[in-house]
Amino acid sequence: MRKIASWQSIIDKIQSKLQAWKSSCLSRAGRLTLIKAVLNSLPIYYLSLFSMPKKVTKEIIRLQRRFLWNVDKTGRVLPLVKWEIVQQPKCKCGLGVGDLVIKNTALLFKWWWRYASEENSLWRKVVQSIHNEDAAILPSSSLSKIPGTWHSIKKTLLEQKPATQLFFQHLKLSVGNGNKVRFWEDQWAGNFSLKEKFPSLFRLSTQKSAMVSAMGWFEGTLWKWSLAWKKELSQQEAELMANLIDLLSHHFPLPTQEDSITWKGKKEYSAKIPQHLLNMEMEVEVDRMVCSVWMKLVPPKVEFFMWLALLGKLNTKEMLYKKGLLSANQTSCTFCGSHLESLDHVLLHCPFSWRVWNSIADDLGQKLVSHSTFKQFYNACLSVQWRSKGLKKIWVSTLFAVSWRLWMVRNELIFQGKELNLAEVYHSIRWRVAEWTRAWKAKPPYKVDDLARNFSTIPAIMQ
Repeated sequence: MRKIASWQSIIDKIQSKLQAWKSSCLSRAGRLTLIKAVLNSLPIYYLSLFSMPKKVTKEIIRLQRRFLWNVDKTGRVLPLVKWEIVQQPKCKCGLGVGDLVIKNTALLFKWWWRYASEENSLWRKVVQSIHNEDAAILPSSSLSKIPGTWHSIKKTLLEQKPATQLFFQHLKLSVGNGNKVRFWEDQWAGNFSLKEKFPSLFRLSTQKSAMVSAMGWFEGTLWKWSLAWKKELSQQEAELMANLIDLLSHHFPLPTQEDSITWKGKKEYSAKIPQHLLNMEMEVEVDRMVCSVWMKLVPPKVEFFMWLALLGKLNTKEMLYKKGLLSANQTSCTFCGSHLESLDHVLLHCPFSWRVWNSIADDLGQKLVSHSTFKQFYNACLSVQWRSKGLKKIWVSTLFAVSWRLWMVRNELIFQGKELNLAEVYHSIRWRVAEWTRAWKAKPPYKVDDLARNFSTIPAIMQ
C-alpha cells in the first residue's frame, strides 16, 4: 500500500464528497462538519490497516483546505488560518479537524493492543507463525524479513518513536508468572524497559530475549534472580548491577497469577485516547480566549466567525490590502468611510458600530467601556458578572449577535448595495438572540417574539 495508486479510490471518493459547488452552498461551519464526516468515515478502514504515504496525506489535506476556504474565481485558495492550527482540537485553538498522521498511528496501535489482548485468536497465531513472534504478550521490537501487513504496521509504529513511547507509557503490564513478559524489552518494572534503563548491562547479558520467568527461580515462596553475563563485571558495571537488583527487589513474579495487560484508567483500548494524547503532546501556543467561543449558545457558523475574529483573520479591507487584492484607496471603512477598515475598527471603534453596541447594551442595563482591540473588549464582556446563568447566557449571545450582525451588514453594503438601516440592525440583533435561546437545553420560559419585543425587560424578567 505504499503506491499512491492503491489509495486513488479513497482520494477520488473524498474529492467527490468535497466538491467546489457544495462548498459554495454551505457556510464555513457546514463545510467543517462535512470535512469531519468524510474524514471519519471513508478512509477509516485503510487507515486502520495501512500506513498512509506522505503524498496521499498531502493530497487529502489539499482537498480539505480547498473545500473549507473555497476557491476564488481564478482557482486560487486563500486560507485564512494555517492548516496546522485548523487540525488542532478546539481546546487548543483549532477546529478539531484532526491530524491524519496521528489518526493513522492511533488506529494502527490498536493492532498491538489486539495482539496483546486476543491471545488465543487465530489471526495472532498466524502472525506468530509467519513472523516468528515469541510467546510474549506484546509484539517484539525486532522486524522479520517477511513483508506483509504486519511487517508494515510494526515498521510504521517503531519509526514513530514519540508516539510509541506515549503508547507504552499508558499501557500497564502486570507480571504474574512471568511466562509472557520479556525481561529486558517490555516495560514491566516502570515506565521504561530495562534495556533502556541499563543499556550497558543489556549488551553484556546472555539472556537478551528471555522471559521474566526464565531469569530466576522460587525457593519456597521467595523469588531469586539469576542474571548471566558474557564476562566478569567491572566496578562500574557492578554498581549498575546493584541498582538493577535494588529495582528488581520491588518487582517479581507471582506463581499463582497470569501475566496481563490493561490500558491505564480503562480496561479496553480506544484509538480516540492515544489520538487525544498525541494532540495534547504537540507544542501549540494556546489562547484560552479563542477557545471560549465554542459555548453552544449560538449557531456554529457564528461561533466560526467569532473564532476567526479573535484570531484576527477576518477578510477586512485592511487584510485584503495586505494580501494585494485591494489598492490603498479602497481601504476606507464601509460604515463611516473616514478610517482604515481594520478588524478592530469595523467591529468596535467605528462610530456606527459603537452606537449599535451601546444601544443593545443599554437594553440589558450595561455601560460599555471601549478597549484598544476587539479581543480585549470581548474578554471584558465575558468577565461581566450577572445575577443568574440565564442572564449571563443572554449577554454572551448578544455579544456574538452584535458582532455577527455588524459583519453581515458590512457585507450587505459591499456586495448587495443595500442601504444602512439602523432600526433594522437593532431589530435583527434582538430577534436573533431571542431565536437562539430556543436551541438551548435550558430554554427561557418565554416565546421568541415576546423576548424580541421586550428585549429591554430581560434583566427584570430573568432574575
